[in-house]
Amino acid sequence: MSIADAFCILGVGNVLRKDDGIAALVCSRIADLSLPGVDVRTCHQLGTGMIDELSEFKELILVDAALQEEPVVFVTLSDGTPPSTSFTHELDARLFAALMKRFAGDRTRVHLCTVAGTDFGFGLEPSALAIGHADLAVETILERIRHLGEDD
Repeated sequence: MSIADAFCILGVGNVLRKDDGIAALVCSRIADLSLPGVDVRTCHQLGTGMIDELSEFKELILVDAALQEEPVVFVTLSDGTPPSTSFTHELDARLFAALMKRFAGDRTRVHLCTVAGTDFGFGLEPSALAIGHADLAVETILERIRHLGEDD
């Protein structure tokens, strides 16, 4: 697998629901860095139609807003570690990871980075608290990319 296929960061959330869109902000900040070997994407919700395309990456980092006490939580879903409760979508990260493993095997390790949010009402601007958490999420993801890249 080439370096171009190494990492995919996928932000999941609705940018029309304040803090639920915080993953798009995290992804935007990471995309601005133009990191080699890192593909950054966003979507409204996870869907089974994404499995084949995303299974081409060695590492998939899902980013999602969550109602949680910790500002940022990063877990690997492929190894059976239970994730924090992400702000639910029709297909949550744990089920998505299980489906990827079932249909694509062990080609892709799936990780979840949840970012704490408090206001999921209608609106375009995330809360100041969530924006602060987004900064920490970017730092956390960049550190994990460095660490995961060393595992090779």
